[in-house]
Amino acid sequence: MGGLVLTPTIFNPKPIAIGTVAPPEVTEGCIGGNNGRVVFDHSESFHPSSTGRIISYQWDVDNRNGLWWDTNADPDFETGDAGSFEHTYQREGVYTATLRVVDSVGQSKTTTVTVRVNRAQNVPPSAASGGNYAIEEGQALELRGNGTDGNTGCGDQLTITWDLDNDGQFDDANGATPTVQFAQLAGLPRGQANRIRIRVRDTAGATATADGTLTIYPREPVAEGRANPNPAACQQQVSFDGNASFHPNPNRTIAQYDWNVDGQAGFEGSGAVFNYSYNRFGTYTVTLRVTDDLGRTDEDTFDVVVDQGNQPPVARIAQNAYVVLEGDDLVLDGRGSSDANQNCGDRIVSYQWDIDGDGQFGGPADATGANPTIAWATLDAAMDWPADRNTGLPTNTVTLQVTDTFGRTSTQTTQVTIFRAIPRRSSCRRRTRRR
Repeated sequence: MGGLVLTPTIFNPKPIAIGTVAPPEVTEGCIGGNNGRVVFDHSESFHPSSTGRIISYQWDVDNRNGLWWDTNADPDFETGDAGSFEHTYQREGVYTATLRVVDSVGQSKTTTVTVRVNRAQNVPPSAASGGNYAIEEGQALELRGNGTDGNTGCGDQLTITWDLDNDGQFDDANGATPTVQFAQLAGLPRGQANRIRIRVRDTAGATATADGTLTIYPREPVAEGRANPNPAACQQQVSFDGNASFHPNPNRTIAQYDWNVDGQAGFEGSGAVFNYSYNRFGTYTVTLRVTDDLGRTDEDTFDVVVDQGNQPPVARIAQNAYVVLEGDDLVLDGRGSSDANQNCGDRIVSYQWDIDGDGQFGGPADATGANPTIAWATLDAAMDWPADRNTGLPTNTVTLQVTDTFGRTSTQTTQVTIFRAIPRRSSCRRRTRRR
């Protein structure tokens, strides 16, 4: 009788994968904070064999792109310790997470859990204009705006536009930091704060706006000069003052003042205040040139009149009396006349002689010049003569009037007596001039 042969059966069970997720439903983490964060736990996984041991806990958090241990991709999570790990889902969707446990002989087992990620609520954007801007004429405007949105990590897109002419239309520039050429800004008022606005719009249509200002300043400084006193006297000190000059751009300064006070080429002095004395009468063209800290200039031109303190000329006739014999010419001499302001450029410009004694200058018998010769024919017709040799009468008054460059005058008189060349009897009739 044959014997019974028993063949032993070897029992080699696989590890048991047990995974959980908490919480199973979250809001997408792209909006930041703790949103989208879950905890995967594999600590309850075990090996049914007393001799078996789990050596690897592996998680794939999204099976839509294949399990990483099958595709040889980088692990989502792998550890040799029982426990848990955190993961954040950034975008909405329903995700299947897979836990795989592997024992010491290479046997494995998997299990899955489901995570629902809900769309985050839209957060309106925020806008910043970058502050207040100041440029000079001709200068491009470099805007420094900014737009932010809590949903940008979730794929939200921002559209940024500008209203630079305050017409309520955001159609003047695009983007957060555009450069705007001055030609587009040339119509804005100068020297005042013009309102500008930035608008930020997200994909959902939510908007935010922010205000700023733009001030456009002229480039050049403004020269304003004055003189005191004006009019002034010859050799009097005149103070030239340029302190009223200014720069319309508060970020610029006037660095230099130059004065041309005589109207000739070149500058006579510098500084905000400059003193000068004129040695001659006249009207002088004064130019103040100011230079700013960038070397840009402006000029102011005005006149200074030096005509104060003029004294009238002094008329002088060489002789207090002249004696003329019948038939002789008369030579008058006013060359001793003078002008006290000659050093200041004043002078006698006219010598006029009233010969016929009518108190007027410029008549047919009258004369001009400092040293005129009066012909006998003029004397014969214009003067009373002959004079009596005993009394010396009649005499004739001749007046000299001198005039300076300012039109001021003075006069002096002299007497002219005419005698006959050959004495006659006293019964002869005296000749008198016609009046």
